[in-house]
Amino acid sequence: MRALHAWFEPTFAGRCAERIIELQPFERALGLASRAFVAMLPLVIVASALSPAARHDGFADGLIDRFDLTGQGATYVRRLFATPDQVRGSTNVVEIIVLLYAVFSFARLLARTYERAWRLPRTGFRGAFRGLVWVAAVVGYIGVLVPVRQFATENTGTLVAHGVVVLLSAMVWLFTPYVLLAGRIRWQALLPTSILTAIALGITTLVGKIYLPHQFSTAGALYGLAGVAFSIVSWLIVLCIVILVAAAIGAVAGERWFTTHSAGKEPDDAPPRPAASTT
Repeated sequence: MRALHAWFEPTFAGRCAERIIELQPFERALGLASRAFVAMLPLVIVASALSPAARHDGFADGLIDRFDLTGQGATYVRRLFATPDQVRGSTNVVEIIVLLYAVFSFARLLARTYERAWRLPRTGFRGAFRGLVWVAAVVGYIGVLVPVRQFATENTGTLVAHGVVVLLSAMVWLFTPYVLLAGRIRWQALLPTSILTAIALGITTLVGKIYLPHQFSTAGALYGLAGVAFSIVSWLIVLCIVILVAAAIGAVAGERWFTTHSAGKEPDDAPPRPAASTT
């Protein structure tokens, strides 16, 4: 066993396994999913409602179309989420500020996750500012995604629309770690992370189309809207685990095949250079 471990550890698969264990994806996914439920999900609902392409039932319709929900499952989802008119009529400035702060807290936790994946120290004020930039970019992305997906579906077909969504997802998961890591890692080294995350989330979504319709109907029949909400939290945990595992594997791939640190920058934990001799 010792010989097998000594052989496996320096391989690419061994390094990926080690990095995944270091990242503690199950424990971190619980924290990310809980903050996503209280921050990102309301942000998506508000941004979808304010989008010019918002549909009658807003986020509920998007969720139903995304996972092909029918019957009682679709009914429970429509009852759980407010319509765009209800969101516009009840949202005020204070609530939006509190929501943006919660999203910023989620961004900081996600930033610490990527720092752990790349074995980087935490950033200070610079990292906080990058978190605000990321929040603003996410709001813009959500507002653009709905009309772009709707336009692609109406003019090209479902297959092309899904391809556009995957491409936009890859761009988002390239932009996200680059900004949250304060530019300390070159964007080329982040390509494996973005591609892995986009593909893994796409596959997970396809699995969700099989699993979630039955789960929503069963949980709603047993526990009402609370059961549907719990199913959504459970699904968010799965998505966060996928993101964390992709971050760990992507970091190892980026270190292996790319120059990681940005030009002209050294890692924050690099040892100090010796002073030049004066003699």
